[in-house]
Amino acid sequence: MSHIPDFPPNISGAWNHFLKALRVEAPNEKPSFDNFRFQELVATIEQQNEFVIVTLPPNLPLRPEPGYWVGYWCKIYNADGSFDWQLTMSDYDDNGVYVGRVAEYTEGKVSKIVGYYNESGFSCCGNKAQLPTVAGWTFTRVTYN
Repeated sequence: MSHIPDFPPNISGAWNHFLKALRVEAPNEKPSFDNFRFQELVATIEQQNEFVIVTLPPNLPLRPEPGYWVGYWCKIYNADGSFDWQLTMSDYDDNGVYVGRVAEYTEGKVSKIVGYYNESGFSCCGNKAQLPTVAGWTFTRVTYN
């Protein structure tokens, strides 16, 4: 795609973040498709070259304080020699990882990123936020910086 720059896209600004998740709430509990979790919030992103910092507002009841994800843009090559940019971000209160790719450009700037979230099993150390979780998520741009 000719509109994909040869350097990481700048995504600084405010973004709507929407997430739909399926998780296991307790050891040995069978997950239920009747129990999806949804989250929607506005995140602020700062960027320096290929690195990003995502600032999240408090999200009660799970996260009463603001939080921060750190992320990295990586160039991913396709079989035809073209490439896409992949954004990988670490969750701040467990070992979850967000992975996303640019889904839409508006006037040459990234306007939508879509991806998945993955968090492994229960913590041996008592972290109640650590639960087996998979999710799909979307960032939709609110403002440009």
